[in-house]
Order: sequence, then C-alpha cells, then structure tokens
Amino acid sequence: MLVVDFMHECELGTWKSLFTHLIRLLYAIPGGDKLVASLDAMRPYIPSFGNGVIRRFANNMSEMKRLAARDFEDILQCCIPVFEGLFPEPHDSIVQSLLYHFAQWHALAKLRIHSESTLSLLQETFANLSQRLRHFAVHTCNAFNTMELPKEKVAH
Repeated sequence: MLVVDFMHECELGTWKSLFTHLIRLLYAIPGGDKLVASLDAMRPYIPSFGNGVIRRFANNMSEMKRLAARDFEDILQCCIPVFEGLFPEPHDSIVQSLLYHFAQWHALAKLRIHSESTLSLLQETFANLSQRLRHFAVHTCNAFNTMELPKEKVAH
C-alpha cells in the first residue's frame, strides 16, 4: 500500500495526474475557459500557512509551470474549496468526495510514526480512496469528452 518513493509516485505521479485530468475536465465543460480562470482567480484567497507549511501559489495553478512536489502537495491540501461548484452536479459531489479522500489518505500516509489504529485507518482510507477513484472514472470521466490542455497543444 505504501510506495517506496512517496514524493515521486504520489505527489508528482498520481496527484499531479489527477489534478491535470481535473483541469482537462473543466476545459471540456461548456464555458470551461471561464471555469479554469475562476480556479486560478482563487489563488490570492488561499493564504500561506506556517513557516513553509503551505506556501504562496503560482500565478496560474492550471498552467502548472515551475511547480515542485511541495507545490502539488500544497495544492492538494487546499484544493477542496477551490474546486467547489466548478463542476455540474452530480459530478461536483463526486469530485469533492474524491479530493477529500485523497487528501485524507495523503495526510495519513505522510505520518512519520504509525500505530495499529493509524495503520488500520490508513488501510480503510485507501480502500475508500480506491472506491472513489473508480466511481470518478466510471461516472465523471466518461461524461465528458476531454481534450489536450492549451500547453499540451503548444508542445505538439
């Protein structure tokens, strides 16, 4: 269940892929440019926290330029209210639940010391996250025709 290189496999792997796909889904919704712009407009409203715990976000989160693993981790920790209401129902509820379970699993997996209770909670949370990912893939991803992001088009 726990990966060998958590930073590369989770924050720069699975989470970055999910975040990129959520941006693709937003572009696939009619008026998606405005939805992505409203996602980026939330950046100033997310304050930094602690001494290097959550840093200021890049100008455009959706472009994902010059983001390190810590930036993706910060986005994961703060993304639930940012994505709230961007998708039509029932997809918004599915995305919100997925983001919550991903953040919960991520927080538990980053614990430095585990007990029997945290390991069982981690196992239960992983099962819930897997179920939410499958539900997201079947119901939300299949409901939209996604296309390349603008930066991917330019790269081709």
